[in-house]
Amino acid sequence: MNKKKNNKTIFFPIEIKTRELLPKLYLVSKSLNEGFNCFIGDKIGINRALNYFSPGTYFYKSINVFDNQRIKKIISKGNHYVALDEEGGFAFEKNSDLKNFINLRSSYENVKIIDLFFNWGKFDFQAYRNIYKEFKQKFILTGGPKINLWTEKFVKKIYEKEIKYIKQKYGKDFIFITGSSWSNKSEALKSFRLSTRNYKFKKNNEKKKRIELLFKEVKDFKTFGRMIKYIIQKNPNKEFIIRPHPAEKINDWEKVLNNKKNDNYSIIKKFDATPWVYLASQLIHNKSSVVLEAIMLKKKVISFRSRVTSRDFVNKFGYVAKNKIQVNKYLSKKFSSLIISKKMKRELSYKLLNSNNKENACKNILKNIKKIHKNKNSYSIYKIYFFSFMFLIYDKINSFFGFKKLNSSLKKKLDEKLKGGIKKKEIVNALNKFKKNDYKVIRISSNSYFISD
Repeated sequence: MNKKKNNKTIFFPIEIKTRELLPKLYLVSKSLNEGFNCFIGDKIGINRALNYFSPGTYFYKSINVFDNQRIKKIISKGNHYVALDEEGGFAFEKNSDLKNFINLRSSYENVKIIDLFFNWGKFDFQAYRNIYKEFKQKFILTGGPKINLWTEKFVKKIYEKEIKYIKQKYGKDFIFITGSSWSNKSEALKSFRLSTRNYKFKKNNEKKKRIELLFKEVKDFKTFGRMIKYIIQKNPNKEFIIRPHPAEKINDWEKVLNNKKNDNYSIIKKFDATPWVYLASQLIHNKSSVVLEAIMLKKKVISFRSRVTSRDFVNKFGYVAKNKIQVNKYLSKKFSSLIISKKMKRELSYKLLNSNNKENACKNILKNIKKIHKNKNSYSIYKIYFFSFMFLIYDKINSFFGFKKLNSSLKKKLDEKLKGGIKKKEIVNALNKFKKNDYKVIRISSNSYFISD
């Protein structure tokens, strides 16, 4: 690649590191095998890459309605725009709930201008195609890359360092706890204000229903938290690890637990959920899609279902408990093997295409990207190194003089989503675990990199 040649490029922006980085790197490793060069990192770095190394294919996590101008700008540079929604929609039980979710996560204007939208399973695939019949050919059933990683073989290899750390500090006889709700009204209202930018919220009744739903989520968090407090107190000899959902704050967990007597629990946001689930003896959850991971890894699951919600599908696995007494009873119940009914297996396959690991989502995704990827551009490795050096100088000058400084609340939010930043070493380590190779990994900003085979 020292001389100029036609290059096929994919841009992978990362927003929430713990949720997106490893599945995207798995897709990067497969992309390299198909002759693509890749840029991966935060939006600041990827925007830089778009300015100097377009055209290519921009692979994003959703097509939110308020992203319309950004999508147009990316496409105006000659790029293809494809997406796979990280939220998925597979946690929903009913078609009507999924339809409401899709209305919030997409728009006619965006579907009209993007190239492709990839689906996790037949559930969301059919729903999207029914809503956007005019563009149904843009929706492709591929599955999601992260599900291919939910096997003991991959988990042990990819999370070797994290597993070793957790084992040394917490052992492997702990109970892993995770939920999926807004933990306070202030954060819920922030989410609502974001939603009001959605053109579909024209009727006051729709806005009212959205606020009511968000406040129910806050109530669910408190109900779940009080139950966990009870369980911790009733089981002083058991160890509990609480990992807050991205929508939940650690200090909200501390408030709801308000427990100074017991020291048998920890509230931790460290690492992805996967190594914790892998080592845990049991999982207690409420409306969390992490339960699907636990099922793949054959863990004992207790689903706390204090009320029927729109995300009821994930609350139907394992031992289903309606109250704290039932959770406590199931906690001591002996568990020899995971049993899933034939009906639930069918539902799982319907909502997650590659849940049986027979389908490789990356292969499906890249096959379709190759069909649309007509635009190539010419750049050499020297151009990458040149701009890498220029960006480094720019960042140092900017840092020294404080130009374009982010406001403290935005910086705090971005830092929280990236949790320690994206390091070159962790990218190289992850790629080598997928496939040993001499990859070129070049920094283009503090959290973004160019990768080629």
